[in-house]
Amino acid sequence: MNGQKKPCALCQEYNPLINSHLIPKFIYKLIRENQPYSDDKDKTPIIFNSKNKTIQKDVRQEKEFLLCKSCEELFQKKETIMSNIIRDIQKMPVSEKEDLFYKEDISNTFKNLNLYFSPKIVDDIKYFLISYIYRQYISTKFSGVIIDTMTASKMRDFLLNPQNTLELPIIIHVHKGKNHSLATSVRTVSSNGFRHLLFLIPEFHIHIILEDKTNSLSLNELVIIPIDFDESDEIKNQLKIDLKSARITKNAKSYIERYI
Repeated sequence: MNGQKKPCALCQEYNPLINSHLIPKFIYKLIRENQPYSDDKDKTPIIFNSKNKTIQKDVRQEKEFLLCKSCEELFQKKETIMSNIIRDIQKMPVSEKEDLFYKEDISNTFKNLNLYFSPKIVDDIKYFLISYIYRQYISTKFSGVIIDTMTASKMRDFLLNPQNTLELPIIIHVHKGKNHSLATSVRTVSSNGFRHLLFLIPEFHIHIILEDKTNSLSLNELVIIPIDFDESDEIKNQLKIDLKSARITKNAKSYIERYI
């Protein structure tokens, strides 16, 4: 299929589709820049090959004809901002990362502290996270995003019109240690009547909580909490679950073992 036989998965217009990255291109670059290499000339990133369920050194980047050029550029604008945010954090001295927190009422009260995460930056992060989930939701190559059509519709409306309200409890952990450059696809976990969307991108662990028909949450805000990923059992356990069904090749094993 040349990409013109179906509408754009975001705007729903029948414009020509382009071969979009399912994991944003900048994430591959960040992972490649921060992996240890025995050969400085070999900068092949270590990624999960979804076709054969293998973690290996691989130059292939997952793509699919899903979005028109205008919608892809809409996503890419926020991806560029998110890339700069991650690079800012990676450049920070470890001693300063303890202050990488955000909660709207606290941050508004202590504006004079000049905290890194401002409301504008947090809005950009939220947009990026929803676009990351939506890319994988509309893809035929990923199956980890399990959301109802109403939630998907609300996400789509928000991505098209960021001024619209999208109330979701979003818990973000930011790594307060030395660089942690891993990324995973989105995984959905059902527990106690709620669904939890979990994933990693470099320096961030994301946990989004979705209501079901019988449960609702009064908390609908985004919070950012600095923790040391290397000391977090939650993050290590998530990685172990993500890796459980995968075969890890020899050339990737030493790198993966650093994180679990």
